[in-house]
Amino acid sequence: MSLGLSKSLRTAPQYRMGGVVGILAIATFQDDKTPGFTVQRDQTTNEVTGITPQGTNKFHSIDPEEASCSWADNLKTGTNKYRQHQAAFKYGEISNATSAQMMNLSLGHHTLLLKTKNGKAVLLGENNGLTAEKQDSGAGATNDDLAGHDLVLSSGETVHASIMPASVFDTIAATVQD
Repeated sequence: MSLGLSKSLRTAPQYRMGGVVGILAIATFQDDKTPGFTVQRDQTTNEVTGITPQGTNKFHSIDPEEASCSWADNLKTGTNKYRQHQAAFKYGEISNATSAQMMNLSLGHHTLLLKTKNGKAVLLGENNGLTAEKQDSGAGATNDDLAGHDLVLSSGETVHASIMPASVFDTIAATVQD
């Protein structure tokens, strides 16, 4: 009796991998606790068509190690049901510049805009902002051990992460000056 598994294992996947190839961060709230940005959406599809910083807020480019970033949008249940948006990435070096970027990301509430390999962009932490769940730095004892930083940011949200065309990311990325 065949379970039909060998055929499915030989078949190439019908989807493209969604690895992250770009990350932009913006403070979710301004110093006066007002929203740090506004999101423009298509009236018919509700798809994000643009994101505009408010006040002196601006997007910043995040440059972790290549192929080290992942994201998730998970349903969490318990007393309440909510969406947990999460992003994880690492920097493979310890320097003053990477330490400063990690410190800024780990101390505040940030909304992340990610560009994926499959031609989409993802908005995480739109309403509440992602905060540091874990931030580790260090090196191992042998020459092959990575010296660097690991960062995991997460947020409790009431909505799914917004998926949009990568062109939204590209338009915003073209204005980033850091």
